[in-house]
Amino acid sequence: MRGVALLGALAAAACGSFEDPAIIIDLRPVAATAEPPEQVVDVDPANPLAVEFDDVRLCALVADPQRRALAWSMVVCPPKRDLRCDDLTRPFLVLQPEVVVTAAQAVGQVACATIPAGPELLAIVRSTIENDSLSGFGGVDINVAVRAATADGADAVDLGKAVRFSPRLPAERVANTNPILTEVAAQIDRGDGVEEPAVVPSGACTTPEFGLKVPGGAEVKFAPRPLDGTAETYVVPTFEGGSRTFTENLRYQWLATAGSWSRAETGGPRDPAGNPPVISSTWSAPEVDVGAPPRLVDLWVIQRDERGGASWLPVCAVVEPR
Repeated sequence: MRGVALLGALAAAACGSFEDPAIIIDLRPVAATAEPPEQVVDVDPANPLAVEFDDVRLCALVADPQRRALAWSMVVCPPKRDLRCDDLTRPFLVLQPEVVVTAAQAVGQVACATIPAGPELLAIVRSTIENDSLSGFGGVDINVAVRAATADGADAVDLGKAVRFSPRLPAERVANTNPILTEVAAQIDRGDGVEEPAVVPSGACTTPEFGLKVPGGAEVKFAPRPLDGTAETYVVPTFEGGSRTFTENLRYQWLATAGSWSRAETGGPRDPAGNPPVISSTWSAPEVDVGAPPRLVDLWVIQRDERGGASWLPVCAVVEPR
């Protein structure tokens, strides 16, 4: 997501930090999803603003290794370069986020809110179209600004999520849907050969009894297993009045609270020779001293398409002394 990448880079530069960006050591925005990520509507040329939209469900994932309770806010507005909603001269809509309870004091915390269909959403889309150089011909993105802060307000992070609205041009155009990721496979190298691949149970770290058991210092090759049909074929209009057809490229981002990744990002388009991209990444587990208790490490794989669709899958690694 553009907002997460931008704000994360700015934070690293401001702190003068050279930590591995794929390893989460403090409060960090991770990802956000919109359901649906795009709405395609029929437009009457004589009355282009006489359209109806559906509700949108927005969810954001923020990680806090200190496992603090977070206070959330979400505001919808026309797009801004800094991904904020602080221009009071343009229409905006304040949402009421609800914390999704995934596990007690989980590192990865999720909050969701609904953008209700109605005049306020229509006013935001209308304002965005009025300031769009193509007058909405190619579709427009509105922005949801999300903030997660600690209870005392001492620490906070921001991210922005785009939600797209498009006219049905050409007639065969259909709305994007979020890619679906339900399984990740893993192969562990315990030092005496690589094991057979196995599907990893998904979920946040809660207790040492749940999760993938990994020896300290071991390498684990993870590979996402997207559902068939997740990479959609889609049609977009051209300036000449025609259309072009594309197939989505799925990209993956790999994050963890400890250890290191061989690749922070995988997937994407085929190379010039037509070869498919590498989608797997190898995680090196941290060392754990003999006699020490197991270390719980949260990992995430974020799946994205190039049209604003996203999903994520949490995995827990229980790192034990070798």
